[in-house]
Amino acid sequence: MDLHPNEKALREARRIQRLQGAPSVCTFCGYKGLVIPVSAQWLKARGCTKQFLEEHHVNVHKHDSQLTTKVCRNCHAECTAGQIEAGIKFQFERDVLERTALTLEAQAAFFENFARSQRRLAEQVRSAVK
Repeated sequence: MDLHPNEKALREARRIQRLQGAPSVCTFCGYKGLVIPVSAQWLKARGCTKQFLEEHHVNVHKHDSQLTTKVCRNCHAECTAGQIEAGIKFQFERDVLERTALTLEAQAAFFENFARSQRRLAEQVRSAVK
């Protein structure tokens, strides 16, 4: 039994407010980032932040700093690894045409990774129904 339901509700409201209306679910795996299963002190002692959902720059930050999506830390690592494996350059490119080509390649890597994650989720749904 929760001895302090009002405090819990207030903490939850603060978390939602910090997200500023952004989706609070990982775009890739569906992880809901509002629940923090450990204390802030535990996280701080281990050098972690309280934010479990991160902003992934779909087109790489140096090419387009505004197009982002919320992903959990695991999926963020997978997305970034996918961009690296696809040979996407993370340095700013001065040439506009080359920067555009890099942006398109970054999007392709992102959507290929997204398609794989959606297939995994579809299989999980099918498995749960059986």
